Amino acid sequence: MDYTCSGKTWIGYDNTQSITTKFSYASGKGLVGYFAWNVGLDFNWTLSQAGSFIRLGSLGTDNFSCQKIM
Repeated sequence: MDYTCSGKTWIGYDNTQSITTKFSYASGKGLVGYFAWNVGLDFNWTLSQAGSFIRLGSLGTDNFSCQKIM
């Protein structure tokens, strides 16, 4: 997990490795879903502007396969 901080403010965000690890854990536990917050949903850019060192491209281009469960 990557993070940035300024004073008492700490913002953590996932990178490719942490997402892969969390997805593998969820899959191994038989869970049928995984949620990831998208910085693009920060409509007023409050969080995005708070962390000037966030590397928006850190997630890379990994493609995880999905299976229809219903």
